[in-house]
Amino acid sequence: MTTTDSTMEVFKTNNPKIKQLIIQGKPEPVSEWPDYIAQYGFSAEDIPELLRVFDSEQLWEVVEGPEMWAQLHALRVLGQLHAEQAIGPILEQLERLTQDEWILDELSTVLGLMGVAVINPLQEYWNEEHEDELCCEVVSDAFAKIVEHHPEVREQVVEIYRQYLKKPIINFVSLNGVIVSNILDLKANEIVDEVRKLFQLGCIDLTIIGDFEEVELALGISNERKTPALRWIGEELFISERIANNKKLAEVEKWLQKYSDGDAIDSLSELDGFFAAIACSPQAILPSAMMPELWGGHESMPVFDSHKESEQVVKSLFDYYNKLIDSLDSKRWQPIFKHYKNDKSIISVFEWCNGFLRGKRLWGNIPSTMTDYVNGNLVPILYCMGSNNFPYDSRIKIEEIENFYRMIEQSVKNIYKLMQKHKAVEGDGLTVVRKEPKVGRNDPCSCGSGKKYKKCCGR
Repeated sequence: MTTTDSTMEVFKTNNPKIKQLIIQGKPEPVSEWPDYIAQYGFSAEDIPELLRVFDSEQLWEVVEGPEMWAQLHALRVLGQLHAEQAIGPILEQLERLTQDEWILDELSTVLGLMGVAVINPLQEYWNEEHEDELCCEVVSDAFAKIVEHHPEVREQVVEIYRQYLKKPIINFVSLNGVIVSNILDLKANEIVDEVRKLFQLGCIDLTIIGDFEEVELALGISNERKTPALRWIGEELFISERIANNKKLAEVEKWLQKYSDGDAIDSLSELDGFFAAIACSPQAILPSAMMPELWGGHESMPVFDSHKESEQVVKSLFDYYNKLIDSLDSKRWQPIFKHYKNDKSIISVFEWCNGFLRGKRLWGNIPSTMTDYVNGNLVPILYCMGSNNFPYDSRIKIEEIENFYRMIEQSVKNIYKLMQKHKAVEGDGLTVVRKEPKVGRNDPCSCGSGKKYKKCCGR
């Protein structure tokens, strides 16, 4: 059976140009696209059939042979034909398209070629709620690509970026980096103040475009850096607060980083959020439940280098927890966020909030009389983590996000105070962990050795 015959079994068409397109096979990189219109004679009349190729479930299911590349070729042709009628089908399948690495690399280029007519549908998609960050990145890139071909719409696109920066999705750090990169491509100095605020919230992936000093250099605002350039490789760009001047805090983070694996907590900031949630629990949480969650699950419990070191790690962690409880009781507690290494005014709350929500997973039921109060105080933390409780269309202004950062401290204190009253009334006392965790002698030891407590730390 010839290649053409087998192709016809996958996709039936009477269009000779489409038949030829389907057997083209693996394409050249995006920088070497052929001129499909001149080479194969495609025209606007072929758009409906090209869309049929794009929508074909049979072609989507092909995993080998030239036909597996047919939809990528069809997308390229649709772009070169400026086929604005393709924007609807593309947006409908955008999440699926971004799962194909070849299509992902070229999708924004295709959308850019479609031109000015697709700006409005792209903007409508952009303004909707989306959980897939990658889809939003493709749309952001597409806006910039459209400007490459149509400089007359630059102001319109810059305004789209400006409106986003006023109400950013703060947990989409990669998208925020892509948007800033697009802004640099457009030399949009007029929105540099909005870009600066985004950096100040610490919600940009710095590996995409660097820090704000790199932005200033790219836009010609400054001629040289004021701080050392970032090395990127093996460098921690955000550092847990207060760790540089406190040996005990540094020791806690050292143990976390040494033994963390997979989903384990690996920074002091995340641990601080986790322990704050444990302290705020409606019921006491025992170390036997706490430790597996801290290390990322029972199967991820660390194997320590020695029994002595296991005791050091456990003591270090619970000493920190008890001091956190003491500071909450005395109302001196402050969360340990992360700050950018070159500018302590740039704060990142994501790891802390993630740690808090991990600890919250261990909470039991909240009494119904307290639910509204607790949920109200959780708003800043949930928003900063991009919770589904806060859909895209309810995003808040960047100034209000800054207030949320500041509100986290008081929210935790409010919840802790309420829960302490609740536990006192219920008679189960404070959620305090002793320096030696109180576990049954036949329980697994909380150090993670796998031995019974009486045969390990309880000897």
